[in-house]
Amino acid sequence: VIPPGVDISKTLRSQQECRLQLDWPQGQTYLLFVANDFERKGLQNLLLALCKLKPSIMLAVIGQSNHYAAFESQVYKFNLTNRVHFYGQQEDISVFYSAADLLVHPTLEDSFGMVVLEAMLHKLPVLVSDSTFCGFVHQLRDGVHIKTIQDPRNPTQLSEDIDHLLQDFPLQKILIENSHHLT
Repeated sequence: VIPPGVDISKTLRSQQECRLQLDWPQGQTYLLFVANDFERKGLQNLLLALCKLKPSIMLAVIGQSNHYAAFESQVYKFNLTNRVHFYGQQEDISVFYSAADLLVHPTLEDSFGMVVLEAMLHKLPVLVSDSTFCGFVHQLRDGVHIKTIQDPRNPTQLSEDIDHLLQDFPLQKILIENSHHLT
């Protein structure tokens, strides 16, 4: 089995440089969500989880959806307008991977999860649905390459998983160090 190739030539930019390019203020934590089907990839539950997290935690949403307006409406309804930013479809998302603190991929159905591989190659810690929901996770080890979400349909558990990984610096270091060693 040969997973899709990912060009890592653009991954060597500093987080600070990328945050300046994106105009992201320092002192805040940035979660990254990347998908073209927000509903199937779990954005609604991620928004609900974000409501339970500290106000200094922001969410950058990359991609497009047929239900884009509905998700913008949810952001407004949940009073997250200052914390969630939609960036639409991007030709090159490497700057977002390099600027973020954590990729959250609470997918409800994903055969491979290419964004997981891309984030790992950018040395970004990854929180992803377990192999029940994301097939690529079969090739990874929980706590070694990625941290898994047991039930991405549960926003309370998702918020706890996010909070735990953001505070567990030794685990983040392990995930980053092993991100290029997928044997």
